[in-house]
Amino acid sequence: MRRSKRMSAVIKLAQNREKEAVRQMGVSRQHLNLQLQTLEELVAYRSEYTREFQDAIKTGLGALSMQDYHQFLFRLNEAIQQQQEQVNEATQGHELSKKFWLDSRCHSMGVAKVAERYRNQERNRQQQREQRENDERSQNPNSFGLD
Repeated sequence: MRRSKRMSAVIKLAQNREKEAVRQMGVSRQHLNLQLQTLEELVAYRSEYTREFQDAIKTGLGALSMQDYHQFLFRLNEAIQQQQEQVNEATQGHELSKKFWLDSRCHSMGVAKVAERYRNQERNRQQQREQRENDERSQNPNSFGLD
């Protein structure tokens, strides 16, 4: 069996690995987008709640209500901080999946180059063999059956 034919199984494995890496990178990107969206919603909600709090202060706000607003904003800020940590983790996870994809892509391309080189070598050997046979026939007219 030719080396180029044997390489087909290796190529297929490398391509499957690359496809899986692409799929995993897509999953990690979706997860990151979801975490970013949640963070944006929390930040927007905090801005809205802060505006409401400032409006309530202008119209007069009791001590108990003011304390409730402060406690809620404190909890909301904690939630935003926790969500930011989730975004950071999702970002790191996505970067790792991207690196894995790039590595598998480079491997896949390297395997394909090796297989192409094998095909070229085989083609060159075949051409040399044919040329040698043609040269031998041209030097030996009896080999054409023209007796």
